[in-house]
Amino acid sequence: MYILICGGGKVGRALAKQFTMEKKKVVLIEQRKEICEQISKEVNAIVINGDACEPKYLEEANAEKADAIVAVTGDDEDNLIICQLAKTYFDVKRTIARVNDPRNEFTMLQLGVDVPVNATKVIAQLINQEVSLDEISTLLKLKQGKLSIVQGKVSKKSSLIKKQIKDIKLPKNCIIVSILRKDNVIVPKGDTVVELNDEVLAVTTPEDEKALSRLLAG
Repeated sequence: MYILICGGGKVGRALAKQFTMEKKKVVLIEQRKEICEQISKEVNAIVINGDACEPKYLEEANAEKADAIVAVTGDDEDNLIICQLAKTYFDVKRTIARVNDPRNEFTMLQLGVDVPVNATKVIAQLINQEVSLDEISTLLKLKQGKLSIVQGKVSKKSSLIKKQIKDIKLPKNCIIVSILRKDNVIVPKGDTVVELNDEVLAVTTPEDEKALSRLLAG
């Protein structure tokens, strides 16, 4: 897998280190020459000194071959431009943009960024998941937020306990894709029986998340 990172600040540098440790091919574009030199010493990745908002540097990085582009500069406008260039001119399959101002998240989605990452929202979700143990947690948003992969635990009040999957009336746009039971991962079939404390992974729409949460929590 080839990951193109735009922005060599703390986030970009940390991502480059992580991805290279995972044996992924990484190219990083950064405007500041001194930062490029530092990253080159720390990370086993190709580092290009340039402005990723200019197509020539994306071309130099062979952006058309990238499986994903991650724009993590400190400027939301730059991150949006980089993702739009990647989609329009280089047909990059997946664009991910850091959102520094939470008010810009919706705009980025509307303008074609596949995954805008709002750090404020992520932290808030993590806090809410810790204090709301009966609710499901969202693991990943898909299709520009139209689908979610969620996880929730079957509580002792849930009507799902001892029921077979085929007998459960799930919300209209919800599919159970996996059940985690202690150390086992179960791919559910029609005759799979739900047990107390099962961790259920499901694909659902945001509108049906609450209905699924009520089923699990009882």
